[in-house]
Amino acid sequence: MDDRTALPDLVARAAALRAQLRAEEDEADLAGHYSTAAHEAFSDAGFYRILCPARYGGLELGFEPFYRVTLELATAHPGAAWCFALSASHLWIVASHFPADVQDEVLGSGRFLAPFSGSFNGRCRRVDGGIEVEGTFGYASGVPFATHLLGVVRIQEGDAAEVRLALFPRSSFTLLDDWGGDKTSGLRASGSFTVAVAKTVVPDRHTIPYTGFLTEPAARARPTPGTELHDNPAYLGPLAIPFHLNLLAVVVGAARAAIADFEAVSHEKHESLPPFGLRRDNPLNHFVLGEAIAKTAAAEAVLFSMVEQFEARCRKAVDGGEPFTIEDNLRIWSIGHQAAELAGDAVRLLFANSGSSAGRRNNRMARYLNDVSMYTTHPVANPYRVYPMLGRARLGLPAGFFGLDG
Repeated sequence: MDDRTALPDLVARAAALRAQLRAEEDEADLAGHYSTAAHEAFSDAGFYRILCPARYGGLELGFEPFYRVTLELATAHPGAAWCFALSASHLWIVASHFPADVQDEVLGSGRFLAPFSGSFNGRCRRVDGGIEVEGTFGYASGVPFATHLLGVVRIQEGDAAEVRLALFPRSSFTLLDDWGGDKTSGLRASGSFTVAVAKTVVPDRHTIPYTGFLTEPAARARPTPGTELHDNPAYLGPLAIPFHLNLLAVVVGAARAAIADFEAVSHEKHESLPPFGLRRDNPLNHFVLGEAIAKTAAAEAVLFSMVEQFEARCRKAVDGGEPFTIEDNLRIWSIGHQAAELAGDAVRLLFANSGSSAGRRNNRMARYLNDVSMYTTHPVANPYRVYPMLGRARLGLPAGFFGLDG
């Protein structure tokens, strides 16, 4: 199923929630996540079902609708959009990589939300029938409304180490009080709490090998459980690019929001220096606003070009048997770093030309600056990890792509 006629409706529903999300943003930042009312509105609007296979009552629309909705939510409140995207998007991982019986079990209810965390601190060991896990997973963005957790664990047995992605039910973990309010400078509503897993055994069938951001089947042009079960190349499942798109859509949304804020203030405030005219009449502000609009529009165009390229490569791999190579992954992933730089530059430019009041704690422009700054601290957002691998792959050298050779 790929009914693009649903796209305008979904985007319109997201845009219609802007006033609500703006009204709730201070409370959401304090709580560390968007409100229950917003969660119910997202559910009613169908946002959580965009990536869900039709087999489970989902819309199965692919990534363009998902990121257009995320972008609209981020234009209202970037932190809330981060919380949404990094819980709602990970259903696609399960639908791509877990076996059919597990998908029927956890997706069949029609409601699945899960953060993804590779920041495990604890102990795990093999036991009969599964893996016993006890410890914490950091930065579990989107966890407040989660039904599950996807956590990367490392099982050390002598000199050998095995890395697996484990699926935890909501009953197996609790949230620590380490997000929201003044605990972070930005993305305060992203729901990126640490979760504590009590000693629990994850059945073997609820774990899969975790190598190269789940890229290996695509790089080898092999099918995944998802492509076979759902007959849809979107469920090929290489993770790095969609994961970065989650973050990038939020940064571009923050830039769009900063433009709107700058424009509104320009009509209301006067310059602090002679001739004390309205800011909208200052030629400097014309240049600043124009540059910010251009950079943000370019970043948005790149974002959806990445979506198009990603989905096209999945189709070629599944339908044509043409491997979705490590170099392909790295190239599309790295394009996102360029887009993020453009959008981040737009926010920084607008902030620097908004006057000292923009630095006040309750000023939206300060929120946008802090949010895009927090993005840069995420490992996936760090181009210095990706560019060297891309260069090596292009030169025919082992890329060093997280356990896979290009």
